[in-house]
Amino acid sequence: MFRHKRVTITGQNAIEVVENVLTGTADKVKTVHGIFVLETTSTKQNDAIIKVWLEQELITEIPYPVFLDCVDVTNPLRISPAFIPVGVNLAEGKELNVGILSGATLSVFEVVVEYEQGD
Repeated sequence: MFRHKRVTITGQNAIEVVENVLTGTADKVKTVHGIFVLETTSTKQNDAIIKVWLEQELITEIPYPVFLDCVDVTNPLRISPAFIPVGVNLAEGKELNVGILSGATLSVFEVVVEYEQGD
């Protein structure tokens, strides 16, 4: 059964803000399938970079604009919410972290981790 954990990450201007979104436990293995991300900034910036980390190891780095349908550059449509596949098992004490590197203006993102927890 899939489980979901939601975290709000508030970026800072031109600085990466990293938040722990899930930690492995001794009793049950957690298999992370991926994360959903959605910019919720009141005035959308569309310029952040999303980074997914397993401890200190960078798993992926994706510019948020790749999730936009830019038929009209002045009013892009969002693919909501965007899904980033991760595919890792979290051992006891291991942390899955998500970083938001905002552009010149801060961005706010809702991040939802999709995972399974073993018996």
